[in-house]
Amino acid sequence: MNDENVRNELTKAAGILNMELSAIEEKWNEIKSTNGLGDEQNQIAITLFRQWFAGKKRVLDTGVEPTQSSKGNDNHTVFGYVVAVEDLRDFEQYNRDQLKAAIIRDENTTFNAGKYARLRKTETGYEVSQVMDNEVLTRPLNNTELPESVMEVNGNLIVPIDDQKFLFGKENKKYGHPKPLNNFQRGVHFIGSLEGKETQYWRIGLKGDKAKNWNVDNERAVYIDVFATQDHLDSGNLYAPNLETIMYNDELENPQPANHNLQTLIAENMRGFVCPLINLENYHVNNKNRPAKERLVVTDGTVTNMYMNPNSNGNRTLYISDLNSEFDYDNPQGATPCWVPEHVDLDFGIGSQILVIGRSNQSQNQETGEMRQCSINVFGVIVLDKHGSPSTTQDSGETYTGWF
Repeated sequence: MNDENVRNELTKAAGILNMELSAIEEKWNEIKSTNGLGDEQNQIAITLFRQWFAGKKRVLDTGVEPTQSSKGNDNHTVFGYVVAVEDLRDFEQYNRDQLKAAIIRDENTTFNAGKYARLRKTETGYEVSQVMDNEVLTRPLNNTELPESVMEVNGNLIVPIDDQKFLFGKENKKYGHPKPLNNFQRGVHFIGSLEGKETQYWRIGLKGDKAKNWNVDNERAVYIDVFATQDHLDSGNLYAPNLETIMYNDELENPQPANHNLQTLIAENMRGFVCPLINLENYHVNNKNRPAKERLVVTDGTVTNMYMNPNSNGNRTLYISDLNSEFDYDNPQGATPCWVPEHVDLDFGIGSQILVIGRSNQSQNQETGEMRQCSINVFGVIVLDKHGSPSTTQDSGETYTGWF
């Protein structure tokens, strides 16, 4: 971005914010100085300036100063690489399925626990009944008040209700209210740095439309504006990425030097999740009771088979093996199955060496009671040595069970 373009943006910002151009220029210079940006990095600086401008305009429009933690500004720009993206999950759909099963098992106990409200059709609309604080409450409801989350169970209309009086030790203001129809969430695994900080592993949490509309390229250096309090930063979590201000490094006039050796970046910054393929089962057993966010696995192997036609769960199947490990003839194990969702790109063939980021899984054979071989629910694939191209074969017939 040349000096003329910068001055045009600063002038426009000054007019909108009703500020002197000199004050805007002072802010511009402060942003560059604080982040150690030279004139050749104006494109990065303008991204940070726009972020500051958006906050000032929001205050101007609403008259309300944004609340920030005492430890500093909660808006940040992170630079680095997306290395893995979890599948989109609708947690509310899971809850609805669980509620439906509970009602079918014992309708009255579930109702008395305040987990759903009953709807009864009347001449003017509906009558709604629900339990709050161990008391049955009933009131009329017109057609326009019906929540989106209305569902039919056993021929009756019901509304899922938020039955949690407290959340994280605080009063839940949504207690007794209808649950939303959807609660889309997605996790993104990112390696990069905040302004002037060291490179590290981050987990970016997405909700709602951001989770549904995530379309940032993997393995491509990118700037992302995110939200995070100091507590979030300390735990390695970032939230609410601005998808409208995404900026790829290779599209800048003066791109920032970037480390393209993703294998090294992942090994250095996700070392706590790295596990040799031959030790996958022990790794899974030792970590299976930890929270889902902490049960990642990073491993590598050679692709020995692949099924590109989606199975009954919508996943394609890869089989990977560690060809360098010694084969155990006394306790032989086949190649490790990897369940790959639709959004993960597969552009390699059998014989390729790949690095896999995902979550380990192990199900039980219902007939024999024995535990099946460990598998991996894949979030990302980094190709280390490419051979051939994907081949389309029949469904593997494998059943993918349990994503928790």
